[in-house]
Amino acid sequence: MNNSKQFSRREKILLLILALLVLGSGYYFFVHRTVVDSLERCAQQTESLNTDITILTAKKQKQDEMQKELDEIKAQGNPPIVPDYDNLDKEISYLYGVLSTTFDYKLSVQSVQKASDNSNIVRRSMTLSFTCPDYDEAKLAISKLQNSPYCCRLGATSITRSTTKTSRSIMEGAVVVTVNMTFFEHIV
Repeated sequence: MNNSKQFSRREKILLLILALLVLGSGYYFFVHRTVVDSLERCAQQTESLNTDITILTAKKQKQDEMQKELDEIKAQGNPPIVPDYDNLDKEISYLYGVLSTTFDYKLSVQSVQKASDNSNIVRRSMTLSFTCPDYDEAKLAISKLQNSPYCCRLGATSITRSTTKTSRSIMEGAVVVTVNMTFFEHIV
């Protein structure tokens, strides 16, 4: 008995179409999807690495800026001492002495930042606002701040007329001084 059957032309075409569908589905699920998923993972990793690079670049720029500030202080010759970390009490006492001739003052201390990952220097940024009886007293106070015995750098500084002042000249009457300053300290 011969149980083999000859497929008709129509059956052969349908089997060919079925085989092509199986091959196409196999290619899609086992090759195409795997490649697309790998490409998506690579794109996500690239995005993550680009974000990391951006963060590290910003961090490096900040470190370079802080190092430049320290180098500028050293270049001034005979730089002030860089006290051990947590010198805030002495810094505040010094500021109190400088501000003893002022009418009032406001001090805002920001959080301490490490100068760089491999450095043992931290910086303590402050914003100081005070009112002086006149422009000359303001200049004297700024000079005292600049010549601090502790390693200090003055940043943006402004002198404006007091709001209670009737004169239009900054040279007459009370003035308000605002100073951004940074004290540097050594981590022991």
